[in-house]
This record gives sequence, structure tokens and C-alpha cells, in this order.
Amino acid sequence: MIDVTNPANPVRVGGYDTSGFAAGVAVAGNYAYLAETQQWTGSNYIGGGLLVIDVTNPANPVRVGGYETSGSAQGMAVSGNLIYLASGEGGLLILEQSRPPWLEISALNPFAFRVSGEPGASVRVQRSGNLADWEDWQTVTLGETPVQLSDPDAATNSARFFRAVQP
Repeated sequence: MIDVTNPANPVRVGGYDTSGFAAGVAVAGNYAYLAETQQWTGSNYIGGGLLVIDVTNPANPVRVGGYETSGSAQGMAVSGNLIYLASGEGGLLILEQSRPPWLEISALNPFAFRVSGEPGASVRVQRSGNLADWEDWQTVTLGETPVQLSDPDAATNSARFFRAVQP
């Protein structure tokens, strides 16, 4: 984050370190939407996708959500409630903005995910086998860091879907 109040003397006021490389950014309201490319660590790739950063306090930006892609995200734009993400070999992804809570599925383990949002908020995590019938699965209280959840029973079902809702 750069303060350009005085264009002749821009001043860095904060930042957010990504695991990959920042390739594009769009700001809407108090959120910065960041396209992240993958980075090779010498043994595997890390990063890649959309990061959603709360920039309410520019000196202390906080990640509040994201969307992992199968490869590098190379650019993005926000218009209305839609996020357009150029995802390399994944093509163009169109994502709908939502307000916290965020539910983020792991690309490495489809039965593990993180829930994040406003610290102190109570969130119901629901699951479904058909997207029509939802059952309350767990209730969590959100903190400063994402809550890690895992559903080992998901592997025994032909389909399993999750969502996070606030009461």
C-alpha cells in the first residue's frame, strides 16, 4: 500500500506478502483482489489463484479469503459483484463476490478447507450431497486466522458440497 497524498513523495504504508508473485490487483470497497502466479520452490509450485485482502487498515492488510486455481492467475478485474480472473491454462474464471464468511477449499485435499471472516462471528458450516438438501454440519466461531476443517466422510459419498452461512 502506497500513500500518494503527496504525489511528489509517495510513502509505503503497508503490504501483504504472497506465496507466489502478484500479477494483478483490483480494489473495490475495503477489499483488494489479487491475482497470484505460481512460484517454483525447487521441488514444487506454490501459490496461484485469487487472494482477497481486507485493506480497511492499510498499515495492516489481512487476507480474508481466496480461490485456488490449478495454475497461475495472470490478471483480474472487478465489476459490480463479479470478479474476472485470467487463470492461464484454466482460462477465464468468473467468480461472484460474497461477503464474509469465506469458505476456501484446498486444491491438494478436496476434503479439507478453511473458513474465515469477521473475527468473533459465529458461522454454520453446512454440507449437502445434492445442492438442494443442506444439513448443519459444524458451527464455528471465527478468529483472526482461518478455521481449518476436514470432512473424512466426504470420500465415501459420490458428491459432497459445503457452504458457510451466518445465522
